[in-house]
Amino acid sequence: MTILFCGNNTFDFAGGGAEVTDVAGRVSAYSASSILLTLPLSSLAGLPIFRNIGSYTGDFWAHFRMHTPKDMSATGTSRRFLSIADEAGALLIAVEGVASASTWRVNAYGDTTVAGAAFPMATDTTLLVDVKVTVNSTNIITEVYIGGVLASTATASNAVAIKGQPYRFTLDCKGLSTSGITANRYLYLSEFIFASDESTVGLRLVTLIPAAIGTYFDWTGGVAEISDGNLATSAIAAVSALKLSWLPSVYGGPGSPTAIRAVVSRVRASKGAGGPQRLKHFLRKSTVNYSGTTALVGALGLDRTMQVWDSCPWTGVAWVTGDLTSMEAGIETAA
Repeated sequence: MTILFCGNNTFDFAGGGAEVTDVAGRVSAYSASSILLTLPLSSLAGLPIFRNIGSYTGDFWAHFRMHTPKDMSATGTSRRFLSIADEAGALLIAVEGVASASTWRVNAYGDTTVAGAAFPMATDTTLLVDVKVTVNSTNIITEVYIGGVLASTATASNAVAIKGQPYRFTLDCKGLSTSGITANRYLYLSEFIFASDESTVGLRLVTLIPAAIGTYFDWTGGVAEISDGNLATSAIAAVSALKLSWLPSVYGGPGSPTAIRAVVSRVRASKGAGGPQRLKHFLRKSTVNYSGTTALVGALGLDRTMQVWDSCPWTGVAWVTGDLTSMEAGIETAA
């Protein structure tokens, strides 16, 4: 599997939302915060947030945790919960409403539109959602899992339209609530994982945040500046080969030796007009640094600052929870 993205934060998605610590929105041991969408009073107005997936090959998988609103009484086929489109903007699949309240299905949009079976999404309930999309020159195939169980699937021909790979993931959030009561319209989202060529069903995201400064403090600014979510208080490095490292917060996920699929080091960064243009992540254990790939940083600071560690670099085998003890994470500038 290739992990394409993981995160819990509002800045990971264009379109809005608020970063909150409400109990309903997250598992406290897994996530320090979640995304809150306060849905509009007009049931069909929607509150879309989206993220571009980027380049990859194979099947696309999306996973997230959500806590549904207290009211999901909107009816009719104009409702749309989520959609996935190719790079040209052509719709590939969508989870859309059917005639009865709180009932949904996945539709595949190929040469014709093919509807999957209907399934419910209960109100004021936490759900784990996984969506798979396969696109080739023959078919568009999609599956939706709720709580790890296949809820709806659809296959549409792609022989004429020949639409491309999934590129844009959108939570349209259209037609979820009609009560007119603000407290009934809260939708919480967390634990997003995008991946290719391996099922995300059963995966969970545990987010560790910087808790204390580590061995290296070469940058201007440190743990407080990179963990407060405020772009105005970022850490800055003006030359190459400067390191900043931190001790992550305590891991609160499953404790079995094989529970950790991968460790992902991720920061939001942007390059200046001059100075270092690249960044590399590193992990540090027992006085030894283990460096990731040096990558060019974008000018806007939204992506391209992630390193996936599929196995533990100091053992060379799968991660176990003990590997996270006294581990540091860090970043280093490069020309």
